[in-house]
Amino acid sequence: MIELSDAALALIKEKNAPLSIAPLQSAGSCCFELTDCPAVSFGEPKQRADYTTQTVQGVTVYVPSCFPDEGSYVINVSNFFGFKRLVIDGWKLA
Repeated sequence: MIELSDAALALIKEKNAPLSIAPLQSAGSCCFELTDCPAVSFGEPKQRADYTTQTVQGVTVYVPSCFPDEGSYVINVSNFFGFKRLVIDGWKLA
């Protein structure tokens, strides 16, 4: 389940654009596999056929078809030296 924090919702309303979650990137070997937390960006994805569209708190979010169904994920704002970006909280590497 994907939710939006209040700070993320305010930033999204300011930008007035849909969100796209990047495709999942996995790395590993014979003994383990890690899936890095995907990036979140404004706008529509280039390959819309690989995504499902969800409406989360009134915002259109393009979610990769391979995004896990289980778990609770919150899209939040990260502020680094005044630069704001959207991140996913609740992501587990394994």
